[in-house]
Amino acid sequence: MRLLPLLLLGFACAATAQGTLPPPVLPPATPPPVVNAPPLYPDSERIAGHEGRVMLDVQVLPDGGVSGLTISQSSGYPALDQAALDAVRQWRFRPARGPDGVPVPGRLRLPVDFRLPERPAPDSGSANVMAMLKQPCSKLTADVAAFRAGTPWRSLSDMPTFQATGGLLASAASGKSPEVLARLTQNLPTLYEQIATACLQQPEAVYENMVAEVTRRLMK
Repeated sequence: MRLLPLLLLGFACAATAQGTLPPPVLPPATPPPVVNAPPLYPDSERIAGHEGRVMLDVQVLPDGGVSGLTISQSSGYPALDQAALDAVRQWRFRPARGPDGVPVPGRLRLPVDFRLPERPAPDSGSANVMAMLKQPCSKLTADVAAFRAGTPWRSLSDMPTFQATGGLLASAASGKSPEVLARLTQNLPTLYEQIATACLQQPEAVYENMVAEVTRRLMK
């Protein structure tokens, strides 16, 4: 009969031993990495070949959200600046921590780059295109006047300068969706007319800059 008390004693010891075990040590929780979506490259700026860096001053909340955002240095292109602002407003950051380890508000300066894929080195043909892009608007205005005087029944789409410009814009848009390319192609005649009008009004402007400005307005 001594077996039953011994078994009960054994169970009691086992239960006591299990009850005094320390709780398991769990690994420290690691916050998930902060992954922010890159800013969208505006179609008008991509087609125009515009690149740049926007420097932003960001005020970060203790929870990692953005409470304030200002441009400390512009890219030189308002559409790129706005794209950077729109993206970073939605970003999350790892907040700074005080001496006690508690998250605190902080500030940081953040560069946002807009870069297009590398293009091949220019050959003699593209050198002529570059010269065309750098010409003053007054030169284009004179060419448009001569073209219309000599062939008044023809569209500006038949003018060599605009044919070359359309090819450049289509090449720049080739990496975009078919819808963007189709929209650009459809708007080219209007684009040429608006460029001619804008150059007439601003004869000292550089043709390349006028193409970019009109394209940006038309492709919004």
